[in-house]
Parts: sequence; structure tokens; C-alpha cells
Amino acid sequence: MKFLKHIVIFSVVFLNLQLTYADHLVVKGRHGLSSSGDDFAARYEQTNKIVTANGKTHFAWLEADLDVKYRTYDHSLQSWETITKLGRAQDNHGGPALAIDPVGKLHTFFGPHGGLFEYFKSSTSWESSDWEGQASFGEVATYPSVAIDRNNTIHIAYRGKLDTESHKDSVPLKLIYQYKKEGQPWSQPQLVASPCLENTDELYKPVDEYAHYHHSLTISENGELHLLYDIYFKSKLMYVGPRARWIGYLKKSILDDNGTWNYSNEWKTLSGNAHPLPISPASPGDAFVKVVSTSSDLALTVSGVALDSRGRPWFTLREETFKAETCYEDPVTGYLTPDECDVTHRDYILYHHNGTSWEHWDLFQLLPSGLNNPKISNILPISIDANDNLYIAGVINSSVMVLYKNIHSPAPLFNTLVVAPEMVDRQYNHVNIERPTNQNKIGMPWLLFSFDSPLEGGGEDDRGPDNVEAAQLGY
Repeated sequence: MKFLKHIVIFSVVFLNLQLTYADHLVVKGRHGLSSSGDDFAARYEQTNKIVTANGKTHFAWLEADLDVKYRTYDHSLQSWETITKLGRAQDNHGGPALAIDPVGKLHTFFGPHGGLFEYFKSSTSWESSDWEGQASFGEVATYPSVAIDRNNTIHIAYRGKLDTESHKDSVPLKLIYQYKKEGQPWSQPQLVASPCLENTDELYKPVDEYAHYHHSLTISENGELHLLYDIYFKSKLMYVGPRARWIGYLKKSILDDNGTWNYSNEWKTLSGNAHPLPISPASPGDAFVKVVSTSSDLALTVSGVALDSRGRPWFTLREETFKAETCYEDPVTGYLTPDECDVTHRDYILYHHNGTSWEHWDLFQLLPSGLNNPKISNILPISIDANDNLYIAGVINSSVMVLYKNIHSPAPLFNTLVVAPEMVDRQYNHVNIERPTNQNKIGMPWLLFSFDSPLEGGGEDDRGPDNVEAAQLGY
């Protein structure tokens, strides 16, 4: 009965609005971008790697040799422009994040796995043939998520440290936020979230541990900056265990009622409460969307956040149950690692804030009968177009697939589209879907994904670089 209740709620939650309902989605084309991509070419799905604006769609990805490549599709000419190399990443964690500003300049951030961000901006509005290098920045930085507001201020969240911290004090690394007004330097780094429980004055007690946040930024039409993240933590002390336990969500108004842009340091929960930063496991309960017990074998990972026409957030959450006794202690670091743990169960949950509270649905229960208990690899990134059509993409049953429906539709179940079918001798890796972040309005999202290229004469585990493809959807 609880499941049926959730289905009914999902069906009627916004029926007072009537917009175009998603139906009969098709693949208009698959386009090869590279045959030398990295396994992580499209990984870190919380970060945009696709932007469509002014009749062109732009893609950024990571090559197997760690070059960061860029290519543009011209819709009017129905042709591809020349591939551009922007620079090199430190390793396969240094792939690009892409954004566009109000005057059509493209911005790309990439490079480090614990270093300085490389930052490039296109020289000409709406064009990507020439780029200008900007000053590097960041402290022990990795995993950029970027959004640019209508005042041409850049907002970035990343894993890193404060510039006032020593290397010892910086561990575990924190969730950091900065902004850059047009023509001005970057703001001072702001510490937003940390896994540490103890603090002395401004700096949290250092312990030699690992943290990750899977964070994503976006901006609503009414000038609210939204930040979704989880707190993932590996600890020798094992007071939290080797997995994410907390899902956090913050927003702040950067445009006031008088039309003035305001870049204060105050973040609030969706309930309107402001808590002292950084948010940590010791923060009040309403700082989090979901918390699981530290004795649980459950691991949580969020997708990127997308906003509907009312500025209300949607995201997917992967819940993995580990068999704790199958985890092992790394002989070098001493960490208990979940990387080789047996996963006994995976659930995928769809979350939405209705303006008052969070709602959630078991995504498996919203699929058509032909997709009972599907096998899903990795997380499921999400997007919403200008007509409130909701798209969820991923590797499902060994195929690249999109789940889609209009959020106002009375039909409770998602429609499905196979974008790239299962292949016998190779596998798909990560799927990135174009996601609106304020300047880039989504008419119909594109996908970016990669798949293994078996070497000639090679066995099942003898694989070459990845093929990288873009997929265009339509009705």
C-alpha cells in the first residue's frame, strides 16, 4: 500500500499545470567523437560536459592519454567542427566541466586530482574555435561543478581545502565553494561541508582520511543557487565506516526582490534554516535530505541536481548494501575499502522537493513491466527540459537507456528508450546527460557516453581505449 500511495502522489502532485507531455522519444543520431577516449571520458556525471546554445551543441571529454578534447556540433549546417585540444589532465580524475555565460562565452575547468584548476574561456561569443587561458586557482582541488548566473558571475563547487590550511590540516579534504564576478578575482574559498566531527575555532581537527562529495550546482530562474552533495568518508578510526551516510542540500538567494545581485556567504536548507558552516555529521537533522546509521552497511551516492519550471529540485540516489565481511583492509593505507566489497543489493530512489518537503519514490516501481529488477551500472544522472520533461540516463541492462516522463503527466510510469543496445564483446561505461544550469536552456538533452574497444586479438580483459559518442534525442 505504501508503494501504491507513492505512485498516486507522483501522478497527481502537479496536475494543476498542463504542459507538453513527453512521448515517443527517439534517437535522432549517434555521433562518434573519438576512438581514443578514457574509461572516464564522461564520468563524474554530476558535472556538465554538454552545453547547447545559439544553434550549437558543445562537448568536452577526457582522452585515454589524458588530453582534454572539445568539439562542437552546428545544428544549422548539421556538421561537426574541428576537434580542439584544451590541455591535459593530471590523471583520469581531472576531466572537464563545461558552462556558458550570458554573452555566449564558454568556460571549461579541468586538470587536477588534488592541484590547481586549469581554466579556459572562449575568445568569441557562441564560438569554440579559439580559447584564452585564465589564471589557475584552487587548493588541492578536484571535481569541479560549475554554474554561471545572469549577472555573469561564475559559481564553482569542488573538493579541496582552504588556502589558509596547511596540508596536514586540510585532510580530510572539504567541500569548497567560490565565485568570481566579471572582471574580478575569485572570492575567498568557503568551507561548505566536512566529514569531521570535532572542531577548534575555525579549523576542524585533522585526521589522515579520505572524503568525497559527488556535488553538483545549478541556478534557478529566480536567482537561487542550489547545491546537492553527499558526504563520503573512509576512516581508519572507522567511526563512520567506508561509505557515504549523509545526503545534504543547500541553497542561497543570489538575486533579491529588488533585482540586486547579492553574494553573501549564507546558505540555507530548503526549510529556510541557516546552520553554521561547514555542514558536518554533527549538524542538525534538517541540514540533510537523508541520513543512515553509521552501523549500517548502506552506501549512498547522489546524481546531479536538476530544477523544474518552479525551481524545485529533482535528483536520483543510489543506495548500495554491502556485505561488510567481504570488505578488506588496504595494506598500504589501512583503510577499510568498499571497492572490492560484495554488493548484495542496489536501489535507486527518485527525490523531489515539492516546495514544503522532500518526496521520494522507488525508481524500480516506476518502470514498465519489461524492466523488472533491471541491472544498473553506476549512478543515474538526471535532466529536465523547458517543458518539464524529466530524463534519467544510464547503463541499464548493459544498454545505454533513457527513462523519461513529464512531471505533470497522469501516467505513473516512465517511458523507456534504448539509445545504444547491448553489445556482446564490449561494455558501456559512464553516461553524461546535458543538464540545465541557468544559461543553458534544455530543449532536448544530448547524451555523452563511452564504451570499450576490444583490441584486435585481445581477450575479454584486453581492451583498448574507449569509443566516445554523442547521442541526439528527439520526438
